[in-house]
Amino acid sequence: MPNKHKVQTKSKKDKFAFSSDSDDSSVEEKSSKSIKRGNIYSYFTKKNHGSDSSEDYSSDDDRNKTGLKCYGKSSSSSSSSSSSESAEYYGKQKKTEKQSQIENKDVQTIVYGFSVLANTKNPKREYLTVTSKDLRIEKCTNESDIEISPKFIKSASQHSDIVLSLTVKNLKSEYEGMVSIEFPTVNCLNGEKSVSFAPFISKTTQHGDLKNGSTYELIKRDLTEEQQEFLKKYPGHTLETFEDFSNPIGRDGKSFHVNVEPKSCLLEYYGGRQKQLNLKNTNERVLVMDAKEHGKCVKQAGSFLQKEFAFSNVTGRDFKMQIRPVMNSTVKNSVDSQIARINTNPKSTDQEILKNLQAKGFANYYNNHPFTDKDKFDESFAKFKKTNFIFSGEIEIKYQQIKALNQK
Repeated sequence: MPNKHKVQTKSKKDKFAFSSDSDDSSVEEKSSKSIKRGNIYSYFTKKNHGSDSSEDYSSDDDRNKTGLKCYGKSSSSSSSSSSSESAEYYGKQKKTEKQSQIENKDVQTIVYGFSVLANTKNPKREYLTVTSKDLRIEKCTNESDIEISPKFIKSASQHSDIVLSLTVKNLKSEYEGMVSIEFPTVNCLNGEKSVSFAPFISKTTQHGDLKNGSTYELIKRDLTEEQQEFLKKYPGHTLETFEDFSNPIGRDGKSFHVNVEPKSCLLEYYGGRQKQLNLKNTNERVLVMDAKEHGKCVKQAGSFLQKEFAFSNVTGRDFKMQIRPVMNSTVKNSVDSQIARINTNPKSTDQEILKNLQAKGFANYYNNHPFTDKDKFDESFAKFKKTNFIFSGEIEIKYQQIKALNQK
């Protein structure tokens, strides 16, 4: 830290680093004493951990808090030498006699590679965004599905990819803290939620996972025979294409023409009288449906499509991955207590400490160093302020894309 920002050595280390307590104190007592007198991290000194402490310093409580367990099953997919925990994945559908799995020839594969820089110089940026511009396509089985390709064939809608598997392979970085891997354009399966109630797929790593590289399988599933038959019966249908198959009649919008050929999936939920018409100009067959019934069918069909297929975007320009630092919960409680203490009785010498305690994302020292040796704090903090972290790896996705109605 620059000299002009330094306060007295003893004061800064007491407030912003670690100290040791007597061996006779319990862990809870040590933590309480430390917070009361401003030594916010004595709980984490090596002396308190003891010689038998685990390499994964995050507590069992942290493991339970980092993500809601909306996964369907566990799968051993981690290649990290520091962790033997199995990665978990969403929505593995049970195979039954009624919903047997059949070969799906429409399944395609795309593999993205990335190597991106997360700097520690921006105290306001909460996470690193890896956009489609940062991703290089290492493999694809159907170039016409990919929006940036000159051979791209128009898809049914922006969110028209049914994701069958999503795996982040060999995610590696010098960064030692916990991170949440997020895919904002990939929806959770079956209407579930993921980390912190997010509607999109995400996964939280553990402390030290990324040092040697880790692999995380976030989705793995197959479409049942019943699901595949539905897609064949209603081609071009996604959550965003209902209006392509029905149109309001007149200015008042009290009724709708709903397509019979090509057939709208709304007819699957229609219980009214089948009044069919042939339109004069096109001779297209349609069903007349009143607005109330139409709205009810849209709601039912939308709920079904969202749950069964979780339409996402993994082949478009908007596809991205976010890497968000996650602070150990016990450290966060201590940091929050220290911030509250400074705000209650602010001193000019505390302002630089407050600035660093409140820094966001990769700019926050304690996201990456929850267990710093107090005697080496100045050296460690100065080195951190000059460091940028590189994240590298691959994203392998298997998917089925719904094409626009007039496409093959």
